[in-house]
Amino acid sequence: MNKEISDLIGRMREDIVENEEVEVEVKKENGDLRTFSVLKSHVEDGKGDIFLIQDITEIKKLRYLSFHDILTGLYNLNFFEEESRRIESGRFNPIGLIICDLDSLKSINDSFGHKEGDNLLIAFSKILKASFRKSDIVSRIGGDEFAVLLFDATKASMKSKVRHLQEACRFNKISVSVGLSISDNIPVVFQSLFAKADEAMYEEKKKKKGRQ
Repeated sequence: MNKEISDLIGRMREDIVENEEVEVEVKKENGDLRTFSVLKSHVEDGKGDIFLIQDITEIKKLRYLSFHDILTGLYNLNFFEEESRRIESGRFNPIGLIICDLDSLKSINDSFGHKEGDNLLIAFSKILKASFRKSDIVSRIGGDEFAVLLFDATKASMKSKVRHLQEACRFNKISVSVGLSISDNIPVVFQSLFAKADEAMYEEKKKKKGRQ
C-alpha cells in the first residue's frame, strides 16, 4: 500500500464507519493531490478490519466537468436541466428563477477579442456567485446567458437580490439584463417558469435599447 495512504488509514482507522464509503484526499510526495474512496469491512476469521481503497481522482474530475462550465466554474446547462427535471418531479414550493443576459459580450468579442470577452464572463460569474446563497443553483446556460434557481424563494427576496446584483454590476461597469419569475404550483411547470423569466429579461433588454 502507498505510504501516504497507509499513514492516513492508520490515523483515521477508528473514525471510519464499517460498510460506509468515505472519500479522502491524500497529498502525495510529488505534490499531487489525489482522492480515494475508502470502504471498511470487518472479517470474522480473526484478521480484523480490511480496507477497500480506490483512486477516484479521474472519476471525480470527469463528474465535475460533466456538470460545470469550464471557463467560469459555475454549473452548466446539463446540470441546470437535471435540476429542472428534479424540481418538476418533486414537491418543491416555491421555486424562483432569475435569468441574466450580458448586454455587451458580443460587442466586446468583436471589438477587443474573445480573451476580453472571457474576462467579462469570469468577472460577472464571480459577482453572480457572490450575490446568492450556496444552496441556490447558479448556472451558465449559454454563451452570455446565466440562470439562478432559488428554493424557498419570495418575490421580495428575489427583487432584493437582483438589486444587489445590479448594483455590483454597475460598480464593475458591467451591463446585464435580468428577468425573474416564481412558481407556487405543485408540481412546478418548469417550461412556464423559464418562459416568464426569459420574457421579463428580454423586456428589460428592449427598454435599454429604447433609451439608447
